[in-house]
Amino acid sequence: MNNKYLIIYHKEDNDGLFAGAIAYNYLKHEFTLETTIELFGASYNDLSNITDEWLITWKDNYNGIIMVDISFDSKRMKQLYEDFGNNFVWIDHHAPIIKESYEKKFDECVGIRQTDRSALLLTYKYLYDPFDEKYNNKKVNELLRILSAYDSWTYEKEGYTLDYVMAINKAVTYTYDLDFDKCVDICYKMLYTDTITSKDIGAFHVIGSSLVNYDKLSYKNLIQNNGDFNWVVESPKNEFNNRSACALFIQGPSSSIIFETCKDIVDNGIIFKRNPDTTWTISLYNTKNEDDFHCGEYLKKKYKGGGHKGAAGCTISEKKFLKILKNKRI
Repeated sequence: MNNKYLIIYHKEDNDGLFAGAIAYNYLKHEFTLETTIELFGASYNDLSNITDEWLITWKDNYNGIIMVDISFDSKRMKQLYEDFGNNFVWIDHHAPIIKESYEKKFDECVGIRQTDRSALLLTYKYLYDPFDEKYNNKKVNELLRILSAYDSWTYEKEGYTLDYVMAINKAVTYTYDLDFDKCVDICYKMLYTDTITSKDIGAFHVIGSSLVNYDKLSYKNLIQNNGDFNWVVESPKNEFNNRSACALFIQGPSSSIIFETCKDIVDNGIIFKRNPDTTWTISLYNTKNEDDFHCGEYLKKKYKGGGHKGAAGCTISEKKFLKILKNKRI
């Protein structure tokens, strides 16, 4: 009998790629049945364009779905669980959607949802280390721990500094270029051959430190020349609690490091990107690591977006964007 599985993974960062690659290796090397694996690398904007007919096709064509580091809205999540039962595995670490899963009662999905690790380390735990024996004994490959510490902002808990995990994450992005096949290969080495060593991690750190330093200089110039400091993140409670923000309009990749040079001036950084279908993507960042404000919860409530405490995103219509642009308030 040939099983057919679909892996849905977040395609925009290392966490989603590596989580999907770990799941791929598990299906490829641990399943006793012959298994065909198909892939769907997605952004939240991609998922919002999926029709009900897609879900019907999935039900007819796949024995199971593994979804990592990303989610549909609650209605679709419930539908997938109804269609696949325990063969729908959902692994995620984004606080707003985890909270909503309890409120909308789709928390019964098989898988694992926690906020103290990123999706790739949760995927490893669920498939390879369910009782945390390897994790507690520090036998999980260190590169997985470092990448998880960066994406989930748990670097202090894991015993690292922010600059260290940021540099290694940057080097991994540069080296593997968010390419799924390359991520499958390195994950295979970490899972089955243990050939990604501290020497490799040291090399990543050297490369990444140079890349981060270059980025910081470039971003400093970008902020000075193009940053708009007249933006506000509206407080849902009181106008006196509105948050100051710097906004940029750029099309390339973005991260919180862009706003490093203005963290003493504003509370938040905002990136606006125009999509090919005329919608707009908003990326919201906390400029201060210790900030109590949760970007993901804010965008979830206001624009049906989501993400982490320090970084989150959403997609809005052009009409909504023009209204926001006029008032310079999100």
